[in-house]
Formats: sequence, structure tokens, C-alpha cells
Amino acid sequence: CALPICGTRQQALYEAQRKAINRSALEKAGINADNVDEVALNTAFDDLGRQFSKIEESVKFINVDDSFFAALDEAKRKYGRRLPRDVRSVFDSFKNDLDQMRTVKNENGVTKVGLDGETFANISSDLKRVIRQNKTNPDLVFALRQMDNALETAFTKAAPKELASQRKELNKVYRNLHIINETFESGAQAARDSGDISTAQ
Repeated sequence: CALPICGTRQQALYEAQRKAINRSALEKAGINADNVDEVALNTAFDDLGRQFSKIEESVKFINVDDSFFAALDEAKRKYGRRLPRDVRSVFDSFKNDLDQMRTVKNENGVTKVGLDGETFANISSDLKRVIRQNKTNPDLVFALRQMDNALETAFTKAAPKELASQRKELNKVYRNLHIINETFESGAQAARDSGDISTAQ
């Protein structure tokens, strides 16, 4: 059909399909919209951060055991020590803070060490923020994610099953949001300007 009305119908159909694809993807990342922009993405990250903190702060004490420290050492041995000097200090700052619990345990003979919920939430939030800010440095991001995984494991062990399950579901949304964010930022300018992630790759 070469008539103008046919072109209008095809454009309307394409637009409806585009919005449906966008909405489906964005819903999995916690965004209720059919288009996205930088403001919406930042708002979504902030909202998720508050949800993480609310769950984490509700747990009075997150115990960390020898497997937690082993995971930190493994992250340092395999990934942290190979980082360039200009970013290695970022990794070391987190590891050194967490290692303080091991020092307390070794020097004072304490049998149980860990983090209160608020401290855990602050460290977890800082880690996620730094990971997001350094997405152009995949080696640093990967190394930091090993620590984030160790924290997640500790929380899962310590938290009531319902809270651990809620945090696990939030992590799925968080990972999806990261994918959307990376897709949006790496897409063509026209797709970013229109908020269209269906053609942003």
C-alpha cells in the first residue's frame, strides 16, 4: 500500500511495538514507563538503593565467618593485586575497611564478628555506587563485585529467609537496571534522545 494513510498506520504500529518492547524491558528494571532518560535511570537507581537499605538496616547483626574473609582474600589475590595503581586504592579501601573485623577477631579472641544492619547498608551502597561510577574500568568493577558477592552471601546467611528472598529479588531488578543503563549509554544519540532502548544497541 503506497497511500499516505498506509504509511501512517505502519508508523503507528511500529510506535506501539516500540513502546511495548521498552515497557516490558523497563518493568524488569523497576521503571514504569515506555521511554527512558538519564533522570529516570538515576531516579530508579536511587529508589532501589533506598529499598536495599531498608531491608539491610532491618537486620540487627550480619555475622561474617571465615568463608567471608577467604572470599575477600581470593578477590585480592586473583583480581585486586593486578589492578593499575591509580584504581587499586579504591579496591584496597573497601577491603581494608572489611578486614578490620578480622583484626578484631584475631587480636581480641572474639568468636563472632560482623556488621550491624546500618553499617552493612552503608558499605553495600558505597560499593554499588563506586561500581556504577567505574563502569569504564571493567577490571575494577569485576574485583569490587567479588566483594559485593561476599557481602551478599553473608547477608543471605544472617537474615531471616523472607528478607533474604526480598533482597535477592531486588538484586535481579538491580542487574536488569544496570543492563538497561549500559544499553542506553552505549546506544546511538538518536535513540538516547528519544528514550528508546529497543534500538539503542
